[in-house]
Amino acid sequence: TPTVDQEARNPDSVTPTSDATIFRLTPRKTPNSGGPTVGSLCRSAMNPVLETLPAGEGRLVEIRPAEPRDAQGWIDLMKKVAVEGPLIAVEEVQIRKGALARYFRGGTWTARQAYLVAAHEKLVVGQLSLKRDLGIYAHLAELGMSVADAFRGQGIGRALIRAAIRWAETFGVEKLTLMVFPHNERAINVYRSMGFEEEGHRKLHAKLSYGYEDLIEMSYFVKLRD
Repeated sequence: TPTVDQEARNPDSVTPTSDATIFRLTPRKTPNSGGPTVGSLCRSAMNPVLETLPAGEGRLVEIRPAEPRDAQGWIDLMKKVAVEGPLIAVEEVQIRKGALARYFRGGTWTARQAYLVAAHEKLVVGQLSLKRDLGIYAHLAELGMSVADAFRGQGIGRALIRAAIRWAETFGVEKLTLMVFPHNERAINVYRSMGFEEEGHRKLHAKLSYGYEDLIEMSYFVKLRD
């Protein structure tokens, strides 16, 4: 499985998974969906706070599109989650801060993709990525999410998913898809609570350094406004 760093250098590479869901970092051509174009960017100077929620111990967390200044925090969170065990299929995070910051500068809330963070002050405590597919699959987007251990159980994952659904509604995406390890029951329960349903079970679908893992496919059908 290629690393995030490899994919940033190779737009045609296969994507790894994040929180047992598909995680892409390479830009692709905007689907011909008739919706907003890639020019509809949410850049650093105008990134809105989509939601603010309490996260225990007097902490407040903001849900918003990622900015270039979040690059190191995004990488640090991926590394922390990767060493927890088989929760995500990224075993070695190699992407560089500068490369990711440049990528975020290109747009983190567009018709083709979204990269969202849950931020406590300057700390990235949650991340969610969305990548829209192409051609006959342009109505689909793949979702990947991770939340820092110290901030789990505070509703951050659900808040990130609410923001993901808002993105889908904005750009006319009809279905969100993801993959999750069967043993990641906590993540599965969060997805179920937000309306995701299981669609399939892929046997030996992820090949990691220690062997193979199954993956569960889940999806959410977006109710688009007329």
